[in-house]
Amino acid sequence: MGPSRTLACAALAAAAAVLTGFAPAAPASDDVCALLSPAEMGRIIGRPVPSAVSGEDENGDTCTYEVTPDGPRVTLTRPDGSWNDAVAALNDSPQDTVSGLGAAALWAPNATDLLVRSKAGAILLVSIDDDDRGLRGGDAKGVAMDVARAVLARVK
Repeated sequence: MGPSRTLACAALAAAAAVLTGFAPAAPASDDVCALLSPAEMGRIIGRPVPSAVSGEDENGDTCTYEVTPDGPRVTLTRPDGSWNDAVAALNDSPQDTVSGLGAAALWAPNATDLLVRSKAGAILLVSIDDDDRGLRGGDAKGVAMDVARAVLARVK
């Protein structure tokens, strides 16, 4: 096959992939804030979220979505290490198993943390800081589950 024919075939394959929805996936971003925009988070929690701030803590890479500077806020963490390491980090708090969310999920009600493992093995920690119970009437677990569902739909 000549160079021009190879190029033409590649262009046709790329166009077909785009038209049929089978375009190659974008490479995974290290930025946890790339998982959900502030607008998407705002729709999930029912309050405007002006910004999302990337960071890192002792558990891994984070993204914090603040409604106001003094709360409430939602923090997504992509924990370093294995699922067992992430579960062990929650051990100082009682945990409830959450069914129907990824491959495994644990809710720590005292810490208002939801730890989720996707079916593909990705691990996510959703932390709710809502002392005034301003997010959806104080339903921290429901908020965390909805945030996790939105992220799981993207990470598979």
